[in-house]
Amino acid sequence: MAERDPTICLHKSALDFQRFLTTETKSFSTQDVFILLIGETGAGKSTLIDFLANFFRGGSVRNMQRVVQSHLEVNAGDTTRSQTRNCTTYPFSLGPVRFHLIDTPGIGDTDGPERDDENVAKIMLKAEAAGSLSAIIIVANGTNHRATTNVRTVLAKLQNSMPDSFEKNLVVALTNRSKQGTPYPVADLIPWPIQADRIFYMNNVAGDFGSQCSADEDDLMELEGYWNRSMIGIGRLLRLIMQLVPVSTSEFTTMRNRLDEIKGELISVMQDIRALHSLQGKIEGLIEQTKGADIGITEFAHFKQVTNTTRTILEDANFYSLLCFNHLDSICCEDCTVAAISRPNDSSAPSPFSPRVRADLRIRTLSLFDEQRGNRLYLYWCQKMDRFGSCLICGCGALSHFRAKKKMTTRTESIQSTLKEMKDKYDAACREKKDLIGQTTSAKSELEAMKTLLKKKEQLIEVYCQQIKRICKNFNFTQELSAAVAAMKANTKSIRHRGTLDDANRLIGNFEELITSLTEGASEATTSNSSLNQGATSGA
Repeated sequence: MAERDPTICLHKSALDFQRFLTTETKSFSTQDVFILLIGETGAGKSTLIDFLANFFRGGSVRNMQRVVQSHLEVNAGDTTRSQTRNCTTYPFSLGPVRFHLIDTPGIGDTDGPERDDENVAKIMLKAEAAGSLSAIIIVANGTNHRATTNVRTVLAKLQNSMPDSFEKNLVVALTNRSKQGTPYPVADLIPWPIQADRIFYMNNVAGDFGSQCSADEDDLMELEGYWNRSMIGIGRLLRLIMQLVPVSTSEFTTMRNRLDEIKGELISVMQDIRALHSLQGKIEGLIEQTKGADIGITEFAHFKQVTNTTRTILEDANFYSLLCFNHLDSICCEDCTVAAISRPNDSSAPSPFSPRVRADLRIRTLSLFDEQRGNRLYLYWCQKMDRFGSCLICGCGALSHFRAKKKMTTRTESIQSTLKEMKDKYDAACREKKDLIGQTTSAKSELEAMKTLLKKKEQLIEVYCQQIKRICKNFNFTQELSAAVAAMKANTKSIRHRGTLDDANRLIGNFEELITSLTEGASEATTSNSSLNQGATSGA
């Protein structure tokens, strides 16, 4: 904190102000007074700070003190470009009160709107960090009767970002002019309503520090006249500021937080819209799968139908038949009378063979009998055997045949395995359909829940906007949220589902209507303020 040297002789106006501070100190709500200075590039903010420094430190025309020192100004000498790139606080003390003068980057310089936007953001953050502001001094060049468009635009941006509670703490300082002469068109420059007693004048001639060393006595006396009037004006200005009720800057924080929350919710809405699109696609896919399951159910619904098939099987019989080991699916000679004879020379056995052939067979069969020690000689008497001992039916030899009381029977049977397979497929299709219906129901419930959540987010965004509107009636929602709305519109280009696209367009349309209605209200308020300024200027 820059403390004043008590040995320094203060100007009479400063002494009067010091007594005022000492006498009225108990009526002040704070001992720390924060004053924010805003102004056009080259309007004289730094000069005003130097005047205030001399007021607090006892400076004079012959002993001027300079605290700004172009304070690292990057474009010294170029009045079209801001001499200050960052916000700087200059502390002073007088009596029991500590004053904090906050110098800010100039607005409306030739670096373009991007620089102005950057400077506005710096000013808002610095104001928020102060904790409270007793006054906001708008410094304007009193010789420039026609404010440039970009300066008016930047001041409008400041108005769109500043809580309305600070309007009653606004003060205008017109540099390079006196109160006499043609009234300054405050309404053409300042978008806020400014009362006539809040407009102060300061002649910068007395602050021409560079020429004071070469000035003669007459010039110095003339400068002292300007100086004294400036000191008197600064005393009036500070006395007014001390009578103003400091305004907490917490509303800057609230506005910034709400704006961040609005943008965050808009991003969340865009993500939810994408999720809706994905979920809607999932539901459509489940519906198509359910249709496929229905087709399967229909196809396998007749699993209870009995499919009959005819089979030929061996059954027990009361007569002998001739069978082959290699062909058990058929009988070579059914109800074979020869097969029932145990001796080949049995005269009762009929034979189709001639006596000579029968004699040859007997010789061979006897020899075979001896070799096999079996009972197969009778087979050669069967008419199904040729003279070489091969079956005329299956083609196998005598040793492959045997006799048994069997017969071949045809039966009709059901093929249970095939029906079971159909039943399994039917059951699988039913389970699949049930599962798909469950998934679809769950997805639809999730879809409705997401739509409800989107509606709540939409309402929450409107609540946040209204909260900002109550803090700053001139807040420019179009400027702040246009990028987010444009991003939402770009997002809809990838949406293919008609229903989701309709929901997205409805949401975007609602946001645009809300933004338009809030911004139109701000425009009406600005027009009203301009009318009030016209009256204040005329009164001044």
